[in-house]
Amino acid sequence: MLRNYIITALRNLHRNRTNTSISVIGLSLGITCSLVLFLLGGYFESFNTHHENYDHIYRLVIEGDGQNGQRDYTPGAAPPTIDALRLDYPYINDVFTISNKYGINLFEIEIDGKMKYFEEGDEGIGYTEPAFFTTFTRPLLKGNRELILANPNEIVLSKKLATKFFGEQDPINQVVTLDKTMILKVVGVMEDYPNTSDFPFQAFISYETIKKTHLEDGWGSISSDDQVYLFMPDPAEVQELSDQLPKFVTKYKGDPEESGKMEMNLQPLSDLHFNENYSNFSYNTVSKGELMVMWIIGIFLILTACINFINLSTAIAVKRSKEIGIRKVLGSTRTQLIKQHLGETFLVTLIAVLISIGLSELAVIELNDFMDTHVEVQVLSNFSLQIYLVVVLILVTLLSGLYPSLILSNYSPVMALKNLITYNNGSKISLRKSLVIFQFLISQVFIIGTIVVISQLNFIKNTELGFQTEGVMYVLLPEANDEKKKTLNTELERIPGVEKISLAYTNPVSGSVSATNMSISEDAEDYIVEVKLADHNYTDVFGIDILAGKGILASDTITSVLVNEEVVKLTGHQNPEDIVGKMITIWGNEVPIVGVMNNFQSRSLTDAKSPVVLFSKLNSYRIATMKVNTNNLLETSATIEETWKKVYPEYNYIQEFMDSRVAEFYEGEQSMATIFTTFSSIAILIGCLGLFGLASFMVNQKIKEIGVRKVLGASVNQILVLFGKEFVKLILVSFLIAAPLSYFAMNLWLENYENHIQIGPWVFTVAVGSTLLIALVTVGTKTFKAATVNPVDSLQDE
Repeated sequence: MLRNYIITALRNLHRNRTNTSISVIGLSLGITCSLVLFLLGGYFESFNTHHENYDHIYRLVIEGDGQNGQRDYTPGAAPPTIDALRLDYPYINDVFTISNKYGINLFEIEIDGKMKYFEEGDEGIGYTEPAFFTTFTRPLLKGNRELILANPNEIVLSKKLATKFFGEQDPINQVVTLDKTMILKVVGVMEDYPNTSDFPFQAFISYETIKKTHLEDGWGSISSDDQVYLFMPDPAEVQELSDQLPKFVTKYKGDPEESGKMEMNLQPLSDLHFNENYSNFSYNTVSKGELMVMWIIGIFLILTACINFINLSTAIAVKRSKEIGIRKVLGSTRTQLIKQHLGETFLVTLIAVLISIGLSELAVIELNDFMDTHVEVQVLSNFSLQIYLVVVLILVTLLSGLYPSLILSNYSPVMALKNLITYNNGSKISLRKSLVIFQFLISQVFIIGTIVVISQLNFIKNTELGFQTEGVMYVLLPEANDEKKKTLNTELERIPGVEKISLAYTNPVSGSVSATNMSISEDAEDYIVEVKLADHNYTDVFGIDILAGKGILASDTITSVLVNEEVVKLTGHQNPEDIVGKMITIWGNEVPIVGVMNNFQSRSLTDAKSPVVLFSKLNSYRIATMKVNTNNLLETSATIEETWKKVYPEYNYIQEFMDSRVAEFYEGEQSMATIFTTFSSIAILIGCLGLFGLASFMVNQKIKEIGVRKVLGASVNQILVLFGKEFVKLILVSFLIAAPLSYFAMNLWLENYENHIQIGPWVFTVAVGSTLLIALVTVGTKTFKAATVNPVDSLQDE
């Protein structure tokens, strides 16, 4: 019996090759998308779970009142926090810091009497304490886990770096010099970090090496690079500490009402990769909401593929009516007929699943490159993936095959053998039409979402930043040596193609944001402002306008400051001229405000323009930014590189243009636009396959009606209009549901942006118009073919 079912199923699938192919394509696309999204979601969910103490590790985070009624969030903590916590709460098992080291990292190593240089990027080097290795799971291949990094000037290398630096030699007790100033002894080698880690450090230096200078900054210095972690296995103690943190803040920072209503909280390690309010050392977060959207999209795409199969199966049911009638006459039960059709569905689904595995392998290659992820399709070793595929195989078989099998098995044998089978339940909107409405509801939601995301991306690209980017380039200053900075500045000024040059800590818009308290004369209130450290040429290079007063004086240290319009507004002044000449206290210095500059974007483009104070501080400068003449750009760039290499011969030369740097702030929106466009295209393609199935069904149902109409004089155009009206109604119904859903969802997304577009009627007009056009072309192809058939062939059975 089973053999007979299989043979019959294969014959039926072969006989209806076109419909079988369409079903396989639709299911393959739907399953592939869901599989890729399942793997991507699993990849994000696996971040940091390799740590044995995953459920008992916490990070100290801070939030407080920001500008314009917004809340400010930072994962950073003031340097004295660690010792204060140890002193006040001795029941904490371990509390320690991880401090990220920015800047070029040049290692000097003497091997066989020769000095060798190894340059690492501006990430991956940090400072920490011995408790890191007893709290986090980062296996030590060499070194004492309990005592490692307990002393100043010690370093632990990753296996990768140890091999790179020393080859086959034993690295323990070897000496390396970092940035020509810090002499470090190698005391350990640790395993390389996994791809799913938010602690991508290639080397750790003992925190004791910099602790003394860090503590000098006191409680007023908070940087997101300096983070505090706690290991607390007892939930009761976690709750107790959480309850005590407000008193802790008051004790060391003063009355919360006077310190920006600062709140300290404990953030679980499990939240580290999913909380967008706080950054992490991998600079990569994915919200739980985004993960939920992934799962929903995957489910919906599978459902649309199942709907295709249902429509195509019922479309050919009329053709199989005689087969069903004969089987019933020969004694087949309804159960056997259902099993037979489910078996056919299972084969189609199995083929689709196997194809989707291959397609997923290709898709994740592009996905990993596009999203900088490390997703892998490991069917043989990934048990959760195996379970997922089995569940998909069973559910898709049941969802796709159960309804058509019930329809087929319910045919009357007498009517079937007389070829009088039709399917019309008498309702205005049948289940099949409802399914098509659901398909196009999803398609239109994707289309509207794509239009909104692309429009918002174009909007922020064209938003006035408050500074110029064209013809502005910058190079890194890899060393803290002030004399070399001045030398480079002087030499670069002599290059004909360099019009202006400025040394600074960061560019106007940057992912590195420094904030501090500021007070102004005759005002008792403290204000929180951002600081930009730069020389007197900064505003000229970036074309930032001085609205009142003048620019800061040429100086290596803070002697005067510039403020922007937001500072004027923040401090309650009406006009820029009113604040010029006022004395402010910032970073312990009382200096005059000499001018007011226009507002410019200093943070992510999702944020409003912030209050900014600009002043000089030579020893903090990390970049040299130049306004260059673009007429001889290649020659100028080559001369700049040659000049730079004379000052910093051991380092790799890196330059970047500001317009490229600013474009990095659009990457999230660009990725979302690409994702929406991809899924919209797939949803529309699957929807078109569904429409083809429904058109096939209606044509098969009304083939004789078409013949009669043609005999009575109906034209091909009239028949096309007759069928087209049905599908236009379905699409309009789906649009009436999709429009408010999309409007609500996309407005919710746009609220993340301080400046955003308004969703106008044109968005919905384009969405419904494009859907109608695509649908009518799809349906028209099948209908035109039926309408041009000779009516004699359509009516010959009569």
